[in-house]
Amino acid sequence: MRPSRRNVLVGAGGLTILGGCGSTTSLGRNNANHPNLFDFMKPEDNLSGLVKVMGDLNGSATWLSAQGRIFAIRDGEMPMPILAVEGVRRMKFTKNDAGYEMMTRDWAFYKDLDTGALITQFQNPFTGKTNEVSPILTRPFAWDMTPDRGQQMPEYSGEAYLIDRPLILPWTQEGNDVSLSLELLVKYASGVGGGEWEHFLTSADELNDPTLTSVSMRQAWTGHSPWMRWMNMGDIPGRTLWQSTGRKHASATDLRPEFIRSVNAVFPGSLESPEDYQKPKSI
Repeated sequence: MRPSRRNVLVGAGGLTILGGCGSTTSLGRNNANHPNLFDFMKPEDNLSGLVKVMGDLNGSATWLSAQGRIFAIRDGEMPMPILAVEGVRRMKFTKNDAGYEMMTRDWAFYKDLDTGALITQFQNPFTGKTNEVSPILTRPFAWDMTPDRGQQMPEYSGEAYLIDRPLILPWTQEGNDVSLSLELLVKYASGVGGGEWEHFLTSADELNDPTLTSVSMRQAWTGHSPWMRWMNMGDIPGRTLWQSTGRKHASATDLRPEFIRSVNAVFPGSLESPEDYQKPKSI
């Protein structure tokens, strides 16, 4: 199946093509207990470090939560917040001969800016009309992440910065704080461009601990993309900018209870069977 734009660039969590440039050679306190495990001039270490930060080297799934706001961006105008948003991405890395298969699936809901309540309708300030709001549940999506050729996604026909590039990502350190930025730069076959910037923060001590296959992580995510389809904006110029923050969880049961209740009300059973659940056609 050919990937849709949302599979490749997902606003409520979305990074399927991973980008970046620049690197430090190694990170960590380099003490007797936890010497540096990674040399980030090496694509292999970038890949294993990425998996340890985003997911789990042992193949277990992780859940990346995010809460934030969506802004309307129009030339000559001040950016305007129009919606709040909350979502989660399920990540799973499975080791294979190429590197890792990276599997994702996203859930997200649009919320009222002031109250934080989930919304089913949106009073569109640009058209003056009321839009029916569509919650997000992407299909499970998987591709190979490789050290020497980056992301391999044969069905994708557009351009992406990291496809067929060695996986060298920007890592930084200040004290015991280690950050990794994923920079997604794409141009679709339709000619539409987009970008995502996802920043992960963890600790050097955890990253360099050989007994850990996964580390605690907090994230900040920024992305820009065209108007949401349900806004029915037609040819009205402009884009949306999404900004959110969150963290990694080992289990869906660790997510915010309010978010779990929302998923169970709209997509019942999807968190318990994330790879097999079929989204209702009516949503």
